[in-house]
Amino acid sequence: MMNTNISSVAVLLTCHNRRENSLECLRSFGGNSEFDERIKFDVFLVDDGSTDGTSAAVLKDFQQVQIINGDGSLYWCGGMRLAWETAIQKAEYDYFLWLNDDTLLKPGAISEMITAAETNPGIIVGSCHDPKSGVWTYGGRATPTGHKSLSGTPVVPSGQAQPCQQINGNIVLIPSFVVEKIGILSDCFTHAIGDFDYGFRALNAGIPIHVAPHYQGACSANPLPAWCNPATSFMKRVALLNSPKGIHFSEFMVFCRRHFGFGAITVGVKVLLRILLPSLWVRRNGGKQ
Repeated sequence: MMNTNISSVAVLLTCHNRRENSLECLRSFGGNSEFDERIKFDVFLVDDGSTDGTSAAVLKDFQQVQIINGDGSLYWCGGMRLAWETAIQKAEYDYFLWLNDDTLLKPGAISEMITAAETNPGIIVGSCHDPKSGVWTYGGRATPTGHKSLSGTPVVPSGQAQPCQQINGNIVLIPSFVVEKIGILSDCFTHAIGDFDYGFRALNAGIPIHVAPHYQGACSANPLPAWCNPATSFMKRVALLNSPKGIHFSEFMVFCRRHFGFGAITVGVKVLLRILLPSLWVRRNGGKQ
C-alpha cells in the first residue's frame, strides 16, 4: 500500500561566485532526495549576480533546481528572503529548509530533522562539524538560563534533540506554522544577524528551537572577520563598520534594540571595543569570535 503521508519541503539557498561550493552542496543534497520517498523537495536557489558561471553549471547538472537571479546586492539575508518569497508564491509547503551553499548535507539529514520536528514542534537546527577535524562549527547555542543571549555555548549533538536559543543559518528546518506566526527573515538585515534575529523572534512568539539529535552536515568555520581582526588595518576596520560584509553596525543596533532594550548600549560598546582594540578581544577569547 502506498504511503500518502508525504512531507513537502522547500529548500532555500543563495549564492554569489562560489560555483564549486554550490555544486558540491547540491550534490550532497542528492543523498537526501533519494533517501526517503516520504519527502518531496523543491529547491530554490538565488544566484545573486554571480559572474563565475554558477547558474549555467547548476542548470546543467540539476535541471530541477529553480534559479532566481539577483543583481549582486542581496547578500545572504536578501537572497534567502527572495528564495523564501518565491517558494511561498509557488506552493504551500510543510517545511522550509535554510541551507548554506558551503555546507555538505549528510544522507538522511532532512528526514531526521523532520522526525525531530514532529516530536518537538518548532524550529529544528542542524549542526555542522569541520570536515577534517570533526569539531563542531555551526548550529545552535544555548545559555544556562535559557534566555536570549549572544554569549551562548555550542550545543553539541548528543543523540537526542536539545533546546537552544541562538541559531546559525547553515541548516535550519522551519515548519510552515512558524512562518504563519512570525513571517520570514526580516528586511531590516542585509547579510548577517538575520538568522539570530529569526531565532529570537521565534522565542519571543513562544516557538521552541531544538538542535537535531545528530550532526546533519559538514562546514568549515569561517576565519576571524576582518572587521575585528588585529591583522586588518585600523582604517579598513573602520571602513567595514557599516558594510554588509562587516558588522554593519546600524543594522546590528536595530537587532540589539529589538531584543535587548537598554542592554543594546552595552552590546554596542563591546562591538566598538572589538574594532578599536581587537588584539585584547582575541587574547581574552583565545582567538575565537
